[in-house]
Amino acid sequence: MKNLTSTPTTNIGVLEQKLLHAMSNGHFRTLDLLYHNNLIVHNSIGQILTKSAFMEPFYLGHLSIEHIMTSQQQISLYNDVAVVSVLLRMKGRNLGFPFEGTYRFMRTWNSFDGQWAVVAESSNVIYEGSSSFAND
Repeated sequence: MKNLTSTPTTNIGVLEQKLLHAMSNGHFRTLDLLYHNNLIVHNSIGQILTKSAFMEPFYLGHLSIEHIMTSQQQISLYNDVAVVSVLLRMKGRNLGFPFEGTYRFMRTWNSFDGQWAVVAESSNVIYEGSSSFAND
């Protein structure tokens, strides 16, 4: 991963795109680089996961994401920390069953010697009518 210190807000936006692309295309090496080894995830059903537990469904082929559309992305920078809030519309398969939904994600990125990595991620299900991509 290259050093991303010149324009942090733009670079975090690019890294977010890279992360979503890796998720939807099964680029596990990229995901491994972008997620810190001490990652903490709060998923949309309230579970707290480590990096290995979070990545396992991708590695095993249990979770595949076919389509991701983003909206309402906000990036806030605090020195070597960036917080991203984004609305995602996702479609895919989980354990062979199709899913489709809208989720609000919050990711915390931290820069370690110029290398950005996600250290925390949280997601919530957004129910129909409570948020819209039209409100950008």
